[in-house]
Parts: sequence; structure tokens; C-alpha cells
Amino acid sequence: MKEIKALLLLLSLFIPIVADAMKIETDEIDEFTEQRTLITSWESLCNKKVHVRFRMQNGHQLLDFKMFYDGAVVIGEGEKLMFKSTDDVIGKFTSISIYHGSRGGGATGLMGSGAWGISATYSGELSYFSENIVRLVRVYFTDAYTDLKISDADGKKLVNLYNLFDGAMQKQPGKSAVFANYTITFLKSGNKGKAWDVVEERYIKDASAEDITTIISEWKSQSNERYIYECKIKKE
Repeated sequence: MKEIKALLLLLSLFIPIVADAMKIETDEIDEFTEQRTLITSWESLCNKKVHVRFRMQNGHQLLDFKMFYDGAVVIGEGEKLMFKSTDDVIGKFTSISIYHGSRGGGATGLMGSGAWGISATYSGELSYFSENIVRLVRVYFTDAYTDLKISDADGKKLVNLYNLFDGAMQKQPGKSAVFANYTITFLKSGNKGKAWDVVEERYIKDASAEDITTIISEWKSQSNERYIYECKIKKE
């Protein structure tokens, strides 16, 4: 028993703590090809049954897709991955190779590494996600398909992830933004900062650092000889 506890403790030291904030995981220029590689974080949908990320590599923009699925299914080359938005706009993507289901195929880390799943990469017009809020996804296998409902929150998450990806492409490597959740407490003082009154507490989801800076600057700009305006920020 002591040996098991020691092993679990040792493993916990090597399991990374995953922050719930979308970000650019890789942004670099290949030293041989001089082409840029840009990869977002994996973002979970459907109660973590599905994981999606965007990738630019070797001059191609790609959608990487992972899904837990009970069975050794196969996605053939050229199979479709289709999304339908809240406005019934359909986005179509095509698998670039043959993919086989396997244990751990749907996992992005240790969690779920023993469950059946499948991982595939698709090509298509990623700008579909710039404004379309997805509500339904259809995954085609070689002999069947499955439909998955996407919540409004997850649909908006894909919009934010694409906008993060697209924004990073417009900048130099390493200059991309990170989206996170923030709680901002808006404060006001009428005695030169000796005491503060809480005016409002606001929770903001999936905001970039630039967005937060703008909000804070606007609030502080109200300061005058009589009142001082300040903020407290807590980032998740």
C-alpha cells in the first residue's frame, strides 16, 4: 500500500496542471523550410467528449479533431466532417488521411487514455468559424456517421479559438494573444485612496489581455480631482 501511495504521489508531480484558457501552444519558424508552424491549444466540447484545435503547418491550415467513441471505427481519406451553425450555415471539412480508432485516440493527456477514441486531421476553410456559432457536428466514418449537439457556450468557444488563431497569424511569431476568464472589481475613492467603494464586480469570459486593458483604461480615465477610479483583477 505504501508503494502504491508513493507511486501516485510521484505521478502527480509529473502531471501538468492544465489552465482553462485557450492559447497558442506553438508559434515558430522552421529552421530548414523557413515555414511557420502555428498550433492552438486543444479545446474541449460536448462535456470533454470532443477536442478541437487549429493548426498551420507546411503552408496548410488544418483542423485537428479528437473524439471518444466506443468502438474501433475508421475515418477514411476524404471523409467529411460537417458543422452546422445556429443560422443553419454548414461548414464542410475533409480528412487528409486514413485514421483508425484506438484506445486513447480521443485523449489529449492522461485523462481518458484507456478509453476508445479516434483522432483525425481535416482540411477546409477555417474562416467558417470566424462568425458561425456551431450547434451541431456530424462525423463520417467509412460505414456510418454520428451527430453531436454543441452547446451555445462551446459554439462560442470555437469562434474565440479561431479568432485567436487568425489574430496570431496576422502577427509575428510569439506575439499572439491569450484568451482567459477574468473577474474585475471596479472601485471608486473619494478620499484620495484611503478608502474604496465597490461600484461593480463583473465576470468576463474568454477575453484577451488587450480587451481587459481597454476596459480598465476606460474606467481609470474617469479619475479627477474629486474621485479616483481603480480596478482589481482576478484571472482564472
